[in-house]
Amino acid sequence: MKKILLVSLVLFCSVLKAQNLTSSNLPIVVIQTYGGVQIPDEPKVPAFMGIIKNANGVRNNTTDPYNDYSGKIWIEMRGASSQMFSQKQYSIETVTMQDSSRDVSVMGMPAEHEWILYAPYNDKTLMRNYIVYNLMREMGHWAPRTEYCEVILNGEYRGVYVMVESVKRDKNRVAVAKMDPDDNAGDSLTGGYIFRTDWDGGFVHYPKNGGTPQQSNYITTYVNSTVDGVMNSAGFSNPVTGYNKYLKVSTFIDYMLMIEFCGNQDSYHASTYFHKENIANDSGQIKAGPVWDYNFAFGISPWYGSTHSLWMYTTGNGGMNGWINRMMQDTNYANKARCRWDWLQTKTLDTVYVFHKMDSIANLLSESRQRHFVKYPILPAGSCGDCYNNYTPLQEPSTYEGDLQYMKDWINRRVGWLDNNLIGTCREVGIDKITPANTYMLLYPNPVENKLYLNVFLNTGANTSVDIYSTTGQLVLHKEFGFLTANDYTFSFDEFTAMASGLYLLKLNSGSQTSTKTFIKN
Repeated sequence: MKKILLVSLVLFCSVLKAQNLTSSNLPIVVIQTYGGVQIPDEPKVPAFMGIIKNANGVRNNTTDPYNDYSGKIWIEMRGASSQMFSQKQYSIETVTMQDSSRDVSVMGMPAEHEWILYAPYNDKTLMRNYIVYNLMREMGHWAPRTEYCEVILNGEYRGVYVMVESVKRDKNRVAVAKMDPDDNAGDSLTGGYIFRTDWDGGFVHYPKNGGTPQQSNYITTYVNSTVDGVMNSAGFSNPVTGYNKYLKVSTFIDYMLMIEFCGNQDSYHASTYFHKENIANDSGQIKAGPVWDYNFAFGISPWYGSTHSLWMYTTGNGGMNGWINRMMQDTNYANKARCRWDWLQTKTLDTVYVFHKMDSIANLLSESRQRHFVKYPILPAGSCGDCYNNYTPLQEPSTYEGDLQYMKDWINRRVGWLDNNLIGTCREVGIDKITPANTYMLLYPNPVENKLYLNVFLNTGANTSVDIYSTTGQLVLHKEFGFLTANDYTFSFDEFTAMASGLYLLKLNSGSQTSTKTFIKN
């Protein structure tokens, strides 16, 4: 107890040294390393962290008690090129006094022990990563939850940060099956995995340390031989034996569209995550995501500058670049991407909606960003020598408001270009739209011999069923699927062996909406 009181006193004194922050509308995070030691890249060093987060609408004062978290942590610097920024970012593990991992809820996010303090230093709007993660969650995928805060480290004010969930296997994060060291054969070997591509090559993120030799070999072979082999084959687009068998296509479409919407320079070949579930729990397909690292997006790419008329998936040859390039050669994939883009333009990625969200974030930061840019005076054009932002050929704004407007203008130009250049249509052969939800269904093979596949892309959750009628109007098959959330589904029907040859009508019922498609039984 004396040690805890002493640490609290040290933290309190360190707050008093940070004279330019006395209160905030954002949570306040106070960190004090043991002995005031500098935080290295690795290994983690011990420290204490206190978080002040009062009820909504109540200001957070540096003299308030630590009411959100108060306890020991291990902390290290994180990032690659971002370590050269003046504002550093950190990986944090919450632990007990005996150094056991301590799962806690931080700032209202689900309990865990691994956290990241992200520094939005080179992003003068302070919101690029924050808004992408938020939008991706609204599109129905897990993306890291985020909370803005202001940080005092070893008595020094360090500016505006974002507390972010790290990418890891967890029921509230990337919810793939848990893998143990003895999961080396059979279904248990098939998942779950989290892996990524990056500048230093691809590697397994979960299981930790790459897993056992059998696990590492399985997922490496699955990606580099099985999936790559299919992608490079003449039959890559076969709806049964092609890439659809190995990839959860809807997740790749959304991942691709978010990258292209943002013009993110790193995605596809760096900071690009995938995950694969156990075949016994799910289809065992590879899913794209979660999204990560969008600080060089929305027109500030060091490589491509403010260019808005470039397909990001064409900027590399390997990894996900190659997969997307190949899938975009498949009419069915291109049509699905076009349908999804059209729908997103009326909802999550509608520019009016996105701009309103940006304005709300700017309003939330209206007070804290004043202190942040005193600490880091990078706003006047050309004054940030270590930001690596490239506005070429457009002029760099000199104010926060100017940078916010620049980002909006870039999005407008980007959306217009994507609208005009994204191939595919929602009314290609084999695809019908259900208006207004832009849900589509794809039947294959058509004609059918014995087994029919139905691929359904639902953009809203609903009770779903299928009816199949003969040309005389007789109901020959009815199947209920219950309530389905917004997602991509593939169903198979084996009832066609004894069915008479001829023309049939399949009717998809999704809530109050219906869509029909004819097919032939040989």
